[in-house]
Amino acid sequence: MDFFEAQDSARRKTGVLVALFAGAVISLVLLTNGAVAAAVVLGSEGRWSLATLPNELWLTISAGVVLVILVGSGVQALRLRAGGASVAIALGGEPIAVDSTDPLERRAQNLVEEMALAAGIPVPPLYIIPEASINAFAAGFQMKDAVIGLNRGTLEALSRDELQGVIAHEFSHIVHGDMGLNLRLMALLHGILMVSVAGRVLMHSHGGHGRRRNDAGQVIALGAALMVIGYCGVFFGRLIKASISRQREFLADAAAVQFTRNPEGIGQALQRIGGAQQGSHMTDERAEESSHLFFGPIRAFSSLFRTHPPLEARIRAVLPAWDGAFLPPLSQGPAAAEPVPSGAPTSSPRTSLAALGATLVLRELAGQADLPAAQARLATLDEGLRDALHAPAEAWSLALALRSGALAHETLALPESPAARFTVLQLALPTLRAQSTQTLLAQEEILEQASAPPKQFLCWLVDEALRQLFQDTLRGPRRSPGTAMRLLDAEDALQVLFRCLAAVGGGDGEQQRRAIAAGRRQLDLPPLPETASLSPGDTFALPDDLTEADFDRAVAKLRTFKPQALAQVLQAFVKVIDDDGVLTEGEYALLQGLALLLDCPLPPRFDRP
Repeated sequence: MDFFEAQDSARRKTGVLVALFAGAVISLVLLTNGAVAAAVVLGSEGRWSLATLPNELWLTISAGVVLVILVGSGVQALRLRAGGASVAIALGGEPIAVDSTDPLERRAQNLVEEMALAAGIPVPPLYIIPEASINAFAAGFQMKDAVIGLNRGTLEALSRDELQGVIAHEFSHIVHGDMGLNLRLMALLHGILMVSVAGRVLMHSHGGHGRRRNDAGQVIALGAALMVIGYCGVFFGRLIKASISRQREFLADAAAVQFTRNPEGIGQALQRIGGAQQGSHMTDERAEESSHLFFGPIRAFSSLFRTHPPLEARIRAVLPAWDGAFLPPLSQGPAAAEPVPSGAPTSSPRTSLAALGATLVLRELAGQADLPAAQARLATLDEGLRDALHAPAEAWSLALALRSGALAHETLALPESPAARFTVLQLALPTLRAQSTQTLLAQEEILEQASAPPKQFLCWLVDEALRQLFQDTLRGPRRSPGTAMRLLDAEDALQVLFRCLAAVGGGDGEQQRRAIAAGRRQLDLPPLPETASLSPGDTFALPDDLTEADFDRAVAKLRTFKPQALAQVLQAFVKVIDDDGVLTEGEYALLQGLALLLDCPLPPRFDRP
């Protein structure tokens, strides 16, 4: 699936969802007006008729219904404000402990990290849900506040390849923009449900002292009518939820195969659901409102409300030759857990980076995954360094060391290559994100008071990534892609980033000018004036007249762009950094880092089969 088209599709579906919700609200307003009017007329003993009811009554009823729905949706939206973590916590989930010695948990954490690096997105926190069934979910408004939830039964019942397939399925939902739509759907449905709650309150409030029997009967009748009306709204809301969810599951299964290059993994995981006594069912009643988030159906719904396609259809979609037999769940305990691979690449590069540089098309790469490349990058990191990146204090110190351009931190040596250093940053960010608000505020203050980072592209990337981390975690991430489309309005910001990328590629002033001109032509921007001076720079060094604040402002400006416009910008970046026809691994890693700041996932290597 085209990542940029998927983001635009998610935006369009959100618009459709809002339109359907508006239609549901209007219908509920009309039905409630009718129910209240009927109750008033019948209880007036001939004093009122539908024609003589005052207009103020209709307005009051309509405003009351809208207020109830909006308050209900707003309360649920506030509950979900923290993103995916709020869903996981509501289901009793616990984040994996930093020092967990459970081999099954550590295996799952390694798989999540591998898949995140393979897809080029932030590593999401992993929560374990205390359920014995085989199920999982991804939740969040966007990639930076996403979490992965895995049932305890999923860890115990699946092999490593099968668990990898399930996690890859959930990463597809993260990458392709399904999560934000799902959380908004939860909030809107909760608002509609509040109409029936209001009816229930009315029914239980009829027994006040001195209340006439006739009045009490009217209140009960009105409450019953509101309950019926509210549940009718929920009925149609669940139909919408089910239809949206079903079509996304087939796409996520296909993406899991594409990400892992292993249809057996996801296929056999689905077979084990069919062979397990509890299947994928959830015992927690709170799971119903988030049923569309899960890997498998949480209980047996009717065909109308089924949130997932039939299990058999999903298996045959990835394993056409399936014989129809299900697999029993594995009975492995923690002691029988499979060893975590060392991270060595499982396949050799199929072609050289330099040979592909001139033909690199980022639109074809965004939203894809390369597990062998991710495993290769992880293999370059010392085991002690990887362990330190899971400890909050060590991760913060290592992040500051990256920002300063240091090659060592206390007893730990940092890798020299930009690709490996970027991997260190990717692993440090989720550990930092999991800290307390008080700790994050203190670290943000330290960053604000720190001296400017050296004029090295990776140092600036690290600084901006930390600033985005504090902004998103402490004040809430962006809830949707940007809205800007006119590239000419961002010419100054584009020129700053073009100059940075041209300097990363090295060469003298004239070579950098040609590289920048190639990027401007890609976006149909006016040619660079002949009088503009460009200072020569060494590889990965930045021009003296640019500041880190210039870089931050440029990134912030480009983050306002719509996905389709951002696709054009990223391709222009390729033209600049690859103007000499040789794109090194280090140059690509820095390009990948810039894309990460712009919320665009790029895999760690582009040598696709």
